[in-house]
Amino acid sequence: MSVNNNGQAKEHLSTLEIVSAFFPFVWSTKTFSIKCRLLFSLLLVVVTMALNLGVPIIFKYAVNMLSDPTNLKENMILLVIASYGLFWTFGRYSEKLRQMLLYKPLARTMTEYSLHVFRHLHSLSLKFHLQRETGAVTSSIHRAQLAIAMVVNNVMLNIIPDILEVLLAFVILWHLYSLSYGLLVLSVLGLFLLITIFTSNYATKFQQAFNKIDMGVSARIVDSLLNVDTVKLFNNQIFEQKQADKLLTSSSNALVKMFLVKNIAFVVQTIIVSAGLIIITYKAGQDVLADKLQVGDFILINAYLIQFLFPLSRFGELLHNTREFLSKIEASAKLLKHECHIHEIENAPDIIIQKADIHFNEVSFSYDESRSILNNISFSIFENTSLAIVGPSGSGKSTIARLLLRFFDVSSGVISISGQDISRVTKSSLRRCIGVVPQDIVLFNDTLRYNLIYGTFDATEEDINRAIKMAHLEMLIHKLPQKLETMVGERGLKLSGGERQRIGIARALIKKPKILLFDEATSSLDTVTEKEIQANIEELSKNITTVIIAHRLSTIVHADNILVLKNGNIVESGKHKQLLKDGELYSTLWKSQLKHHD
Repeated sequence: MSVNNNGQAKEHLSTLEIVSAFFPFVWSTKTFSIKCRLLFSLLLVVVTMALNLGVPIIFKYAVNMLSDPTNLKENMILLVIASYGLFWTFGRYSEKLRQMLLYKPLARTMTEYSLHVFRHLHSLSLKFHLQRETGAVTSSIHRAQLAIAMVVNNVMLNIIPDILEVLLAFVILWHLYSLSYGLLVLSVLGLFLLITIFTSNYATKFQQAFNKIDMGVSARIVDSLLNVDTVKLFNNQIFEQKQADKLLTSSSNALVKMFLVKNIAFVVQTIIVSAGLIIITYKAGQDVLADKLQVGDFILINAYLIQFLFPLSRFGELLHNTREFLSKIEASAKLLKHECHIHEIENAPDIIIQKADIHFNEVSFSYDESRSILNNISFSIFENTSLAIVGPSGSGKSTIARLLLRFFDVSSGVISISGQDISRVTKSSLRRCIGVVPQDIVLFNDTLRYNLIYGTFDATEEDINRAIKMAHLEMLIHKLPQKLETMVGERGLKLSGGERQRIGIARALIKKPKILLFDEATSSLDTVTEKEIQANIEELSKNITTVIIAHRLSTIVHADNILVLKNGNIVESGKHKQLLKDGELYSTLWKSQLKHHD
């Protein structure tokens, strides 16, 4: 994350930091044809500038010739007039053609930058995603897409050419007439730019405030809609509407302030341009009356003023808009400043599972310094055996699963699989060899088949049918209108909790993992289905190393070994019957659950 001199995270990025986030994608990974389009578009920028600068000069000669045609042939006059028309026409066509050529490079830049941010977000650790609002993150990516295209378009086709054209007009006026004309044009440009930059900085503050509030609105609305069942259960629709109204009102107020600053700036800029036009035109008129200039010279000077000074009012709007678009890109650029805290060593190898043993050796872990989760724990799970981990809420059960999958790194100690330290192998190969059935199964808004084979897209029909049978999904699939091609709805909410959990179990089985991890995997199942699936899990664990994190102790009585956690420490371990005989925490939990069940 970008920091200031005091070591604190910066609230806003500099313009250079924002531009450096997306600028490499303007050129770097383009195909040859798209690069040619980009280069030709840049060439046309130069051609357009030359044509625009040439039109007033040709017009000057045409006017002077027509003012005194006696010494010139008619063909020469017609040639100059025709040249004027051709320069003007080609100038307009050149402007449109350069814009058309830029469409594909801009579209590709938007795509590549968005994919870059998307890849980066997936590379970040679970800690980042647990602290972020999904609605705000998705909003920042969406807002940046069009903004990048507009920034590149404005800068490349408008802002830089406009400034260069005015500077070249200054050089031409200086060369053809006197330094005073050039300095007058330069003074108007300089004053205009100072006012524009000052007001642009001021407007950007309101734009940044608006962006921050607007992302908050998006996050709040997404969160509210994702939890619509909870909203309805507690009859809080009116409350949600009021909360949204507050945020939307704040967003509107920030937007109004930004527009006011922009319009005030436009008025001041127009006064500067108008004053410059009046002063320079008056001076040119005086020089014509004094026979220092011809009528054609007066027209040339006036044409440059109209051609280049009045577009400065557009330039001010372009600069304001560009700053506005940059502030929209800022949120996504900030995301790229976040680093993944789960690093791989250089040239890390894939894990090779020869014997699926798991060893935790003096492992400690804490999410932050103030709260220790696991305290120097050690245990082993041998190949083709099952280990159950139980304990009160907050004892560290699910943390063990997250450490095994390397969603977090241990604070100290070593976790190894098949004799290999998991911190020294690739994360992707580690997670490929572990099949996980989490407590909360979240499905993609796609077909049932897609959700079943997610992570194993090359699964055969035989693999799918085998997993369906083992997870007892046959009855559900038979009832669905389009069987495996039925859409499950966003997050799988069209299905019951038990149905989603069975899909989660089948998905893990299709993967054919070396290690199976069940995190409260049967908690949403009815008693009959739970017993059926539990019997299958017991059968599976004879051939697969299995880790079962459970709250309901009745589901793990056949485990080869049971660990009992309390406050991050292993307080008991052994088989079910032995732990009951010991009469410690496990026995207490068992009796409590029996009493509750009765």
